[in-house]
Amino acid sequence: MNRKTSAYISLIICILSAVILTVLLFRFPSFINWMLEQDSTVNCNFDQSVRSLSIAFYAASPISFLAIYLLIRLLLNVTHDKVFIDANVKYLRCISYCCHAVALICLVYVFLCRPFFKSISFVAFAMAVVGSLIRVVKNVMQSAVELQQENDLTI
Repeated sequence: MNRKTSAYISLIICILSAVILTVLLFRFPSFINWMLEQDSTVNCNFDQSVRSLSIAFYAASPISFLAIYLLIRLLLNVTHDKVFIDANVKYLRCISYCCHAVALICLVYVFLCRPFFKSISFVAFAMAVVGSLIRVVKNVMQSAVELQQENDLTI
């Protein structure tokens, strides 16, 4: 599979993610109610859990939309053979900030609602790891951009 095909598949996944996030924006409380009804191990007030989960979700949603948007911009650059450019470094930096911001929101939420401690802690940890990985990729990309600019000047 070549680079452009992979980028197009990633674009489709990003667009689907944005659609799913949009649907959840309108259906989140009923979705959480349904999930809580399915899990008999959760012993807490449903209304309080839905409210606190909704606050965390709606706080993280704009950040998630921003990350998806930036990822789409990055992938569009890749499909147009603009790989080693400063804009892509900027996009990766902002995406890593978005991941760390969502991790922080999840950490704050962990202390507000104990019944979901394990699952939300896992999400916070996963987002922190993904943010750190993207930061490493950003650093590699930044070095590649500098090398590309140096090569362009010497030729």
